[in-house]
Parts: sequence; C-alpha cells; structure tokens
Amino acid sequence: MIRFFNTTGLCNAEDHYMVDPFRNMYENILHLIQSKQYFLIHAPRQTGKTTFLHALAHRLNKEGNYVSVVCSLESAGYNSISVETANINFIKALAKMSKFFLGPGHLPPDIAKYISGPSMLGDYLTDWCDTLDKPLVLLLDEVDALYDDVLISTLR
Repeated sequence: MIRFFNTTGLCNAEDHYMVDPFRNMYENILHLIQSKQYFLIHAPRQTGKTTFLHALAHRLNKEGNYVSVVCSLESAGYNSISVETANINFIKALAKMSKFFLGPGHLPPDIAKYISGPSMLGDYLTDWCDTLDKPLVLLLDEVDALYDDVLISTLR
C-alpha cells in the first residue's frame, strides 16, 4: 500500500505520513505516570491527540511496566444520557478496546456480572486492577464530549 496523508482519524506509520507522535514528550509523560499523576492532552482538532494516546498505550504495554488501554468516551457524549447508561457504554468500550491493546492475561473482567448503577464503572475498574500484576494506565479519549453529571461522575 502507498502511504498517504491521513486527516480523518487515527494514523499509523505503516499507512500514513506522520511526525513522531511523542514529539519529545514521552519522558515528561512517563514521569507523570510514574508519579501517579493525571495529565491532559489539549490541542486543536486533527493534531494527533488520539494517535498520541494509542502510540503511548502500545509503548507502555511493550515496555512491560504497565497495562495500558485507550478508551473513547464519546459514546456518552450527549446531554440526555444517564450516569448509569454512560457507565455501561464505558465498560463495553473498555472491554472492546482492551482486546486491541492487551493479551489474554490482562483483559478486564466479564461485563455480564456488573449491575447498572452509579458506581458500576468504579467497581469494574477496581475489580480489573485487582487481577493485574502491574498498574493500569487508562488513557481516556474524548472526555470533553461528556456533559454535566456524566462528566462529574466519570472524573470522580
């Protein structure tokens, strides 16, 4: 396949012309992760934020000190969604995306045993972390799509 300039979504170096997604930021981001800090990537549309998060998760998993997954929260990006429905959407997205980033030994728990409610996402993440032999680095994409109670609940 001939490489081309992609301006519509996730880029990868095999298919697309692109700059290094880390742009000399990796050591700074890794320091924040090692310090158990939250961080935010803020930039205009189509500047590589999602590509950066995917590259970061793959690199962290390859280095072997963390279990990392990117999960988009845009499925709950409308103002009439309840916290409970948003949590279900998030857990489904996490379960789906984890298969893309992780091997069988680090996959999250089966979603069938979780009961819908405001603490569902926290319970799910806690149970998942309890099964892991290293820290989970959860990279959330499209957080800015969330509204009101869903945003507050997710950030808590």
